Parts: sequence; structure tokens; C-alpha cells
Amino acid sequence: MLAVYLFNLAGYSLVFRLMISHSSRQTSAAIDSGGYSDAQLVDVKIPVLLPYSTNWSDYERCDGEVEYRGIYYQYVKRKIYNDTLHLLCLPDFKRTCL
Repeated sequence: MLAVYLFNLAGYSLVFRLMISHSSRQTSAAIDSGGYSDAQLVDVKIPVLLPYSTNWSDYERCDGEVEYRGIYYQYVKRKIYNDTLHLLCLPDFKRTCL
């Protein structure tokens, strides 16, 4: 009975953290190998107020994640152009389901 109580107390949290970690590693490996198409990417625009910023000619590879309206996104590329940060993100539906 005590084992069931302890699993309820901490086990579920540990299991979900392990599953989320595994999902993130799989998604990162797919991104690194180029296992996505450009049509799947979502462009997120964020205004940036940086003095003396320059426009980037191409996108740069970056890692990160964000949650927006209950959906998790993995950053794939970023670029600063005309005082705006452009993030190309890939939706992570596996993590959203967890």
C-alpha cells in the first residue's frame, strides 16, 4: 500500500519527465538530421529594440523551445531583420500530447 502511495506521490511526475525528455531528444535528433520540411515551420515574429543592430542575410540554426496556447514548439532557425526577430519553429505534437 505504501509503494502505491509513493508512486502516486512522485512516480507519475518522474515518468512524465522521462517521457518528455525522451521526446525532446527524438525531436532534436530529427531537426539535426533535417527530418522536416520548410512547409512545417511556423514563423514567429518578435519585435526587438536593439541599438545598432544589423540585418542578417540568412537564418542561423538555434535550439530552444516555447509553449504558445498549449502547443509546444522547437526553435529551428532564427534571424534578425528590420528590428524584428524571426523564429522558425517546428510544432512538437508528441510533447503536447504528454
